[in-house]
Amino acid sequence: SHELFAKLTQQVPGALFEFVMDPGGHLACTFISAMSEEMFERTPAQIQGDINCLHSRIYRPDRTRLRQSLQQAAGQMQSWKVEYRVMLPQKGVCWRELSAKPTRNEDGSIVWHGFTTDITERKSNEQTIRQFNEKLERRAHYDALTGLPNRVLFLDRLHQALAMARRQHTEFALMFLDLDRFKAINDNFGHPAGDAVLREVAQRLTQCVRGADTVSRLGGDEFVILLAAIG
Repeated sequence: SHELFAKLTQQVPGALFEFVMDPGGHLACTFISAMSEEMFERTPAQIQGDINCLHSRIYRPDRTRLRQSLQQAAGQMQSWKVEYRVMLPQKGVCWRELSAKPTRNEDGSIVWHGFTTDITERKSNEQTIRQFNEKLERRAHYDALTGLPNRVLFLDRLHQALAMARRQHTEFALMFLDLDRFKAINDNFGHPAGDAVLREVAQRLTQCVRGADTVSRLGGDEFVILLAAIG
């Protein structure tokens, strides 16, 4: 039966384990499957002999959060589920997901039966999607040349300023600015020079206003400044 169980654990895409937490909150590993070597680069014998060797694999910034999640789950006798990172000598930083259910013994100790799996690829995909969405969001609301809010974002902030002014009985100001003889710069020195001028203007305008104000490039050499709540 032990041989059959060992074969079955090899078919699970993760490491099965049994942890025991004594009434004082100290944790010990009474069983972990052979997949521990894949998950933590530690053998079952090493982990069962001293669970601290497993703790040392946890990525340091995640250790406190992992321990707190265990204590919370133990206090409420609820399922323990948490995502965390490990630092492995051969693989570097990897993501793991742990899921376990508790059972309380008569002596007050808690037995955790669960498994931990590799979610590194999933987390990498999530990050890629998040970064892609952030780029799309930025392209939709910010001018690619100057980094200033574009017409779409400016109109949104203008509507917010109008609503706030009505609600709080305050005032705001709008300033429209375009560059004289800007076409001559492009014609005489080329578009790269014109782009450099636009970036410099954007930077200088931003430095002249408060953080709550908005400097926007509407297009071409046209800028608009929204000075919020000035009265």
